[in-house]
Amino acid sequence: MTRPPTRRVFVALLLGAAAVTPFSAARQVPAPAAAPAVVTIDALVTRDGKPVTGLKAGDFDVRDGGAVQQVQLGSLDSMPVALLLALDTSVSLRGPALDQLKEAAKAAVSSLRAGDQAALLTFSQSVALRAGWTDDKRRLQTAIDATTAQGSTSLADAAFAALCLPPGRAGRTLVLIFSDGDDSSSWLSATAVVEAARRTEAVVYGITLSAGATGPVAPDAARVKLLEDPGLYPGALLPVLAHDTGGESLSRANPRDLRAAFLDVLARFNQRYVLTYTSPHAAGSGWHSLEVRVTDPALTVTARRGYTR
Repeated sequence: MTRPPTRRVFVALLLGAAAVTPFSAARQVPAPAAAPAVVTIDALVTRDGKPVTGLKAGDFDVRDGGAVQQVQLGSLDSMPVALLLALDTSVSLRGPALDQLKEAAKAAVSSLRAGDQAALLTFSQSVALRAGWTDDKRRLQTAIDATTAQGSTSLADAAFAALCLPPGRAGRTLVLIFSDGDDSSSWLSATAVVEAARRTEAVVYGITLSAGATGPVAPDAARVKLLEDPGLYPGALLPVLAHDTGGESLSRANPRDLRAAFLDVLARFNQRYVLTYTSPHAAGSGWHSLEVRVTDPALTVTARRGYTR
């Protein structure tokens, strides 16, 4: 069967986006000598699931490839947020669920502070950027109101597009991906999306709508299964993306709970820590594993697993 031209164009755009982003670093002429690089880590610290604030730089133990790093803490007040809303608008959302999703998205936009930006991407069987980066809340809310529910779910394609979208002018990028079901029509594989997540500084938060949902989804076993056979474990994609980028994955059973969930994501994102350090090891190409801990063993740190240069 001949594939629709629009889908071919979409895939070409996705692959073209990857070609012009830092993913194409392997084609660049290497510098004569690698200078020390600045690494930024966006980390959440919790006690029994609740964010912990007030920590100092000396409370953190950060290791880059096993080497201990001397970190500094950035001020969140001086780092605006760039919120990318990637919303599933497949036909299964038609009706009251879509209305609840719109209210949740508009509440998230309304909660943004002065200097923050947002963008809106929706997906069903295709992916569309409904509003580019802007601080105009009315424009964003109008775009949200205009969304309709139809078609199937291209979650992997949408996640890849969201991760490849050039960041806004703001300092920290939060990609909030919502879906009410498993991927049913993506062209790209989950493995390609996971690889893209390793090359971005964005933090992914995933929210799923699923009957009987009770809370966060443990990602470790899901990641192994997803990479071994993406077709058998499509529901593992969002937990894995969140885990690998230092975000969180949440699940809600009732559409009425989406507004609170969206606002909770923004609140938690604004209670994280931004750690920076300069390391000669970071300038080397390839994958750099990261370990982020705190001195208090009763606290839990959520941060990205590593980064790619």
